[in-house]
Amino acid sequence: MSEHRIPRDHNGPPPEAFIVNDPEVGKTFAVRELTDAQLQRFMDNTVQQQKQLVQQAMMFIGQATQAAAMGSVLGYELDRRRRSITLATGADIANLRRQ
Repeated sequence: MSEHRIPRDHNGPPPEAFIVNDPEVGKTFAVRELTDAQLQRFMDNTVQQQKQLVQQAMMFIGQATQAAAMGSVLGYELDRRRRSITLATGADIANLRRQ
């Protein structure tokens, strides 16, 4: 094969890296092909979505913090009960066995 020939497995230019799916039209566009109005609309939608995702993330972090605190409280209470000394009454003493 000569050097001046294009190889047969040449796939053409690389695909556009940034694309947007427009549900109103039902098509996918490269960002460079969008009009100014489309760019602004997608920008507004993206900012709105980002704010919602940040709110959800903050909510999940708060829930995880509460669950971790509750686990710590429960663990502390279990440990406290294991270490506490209980007073044995006469009926309890009769049931005690040597270990």
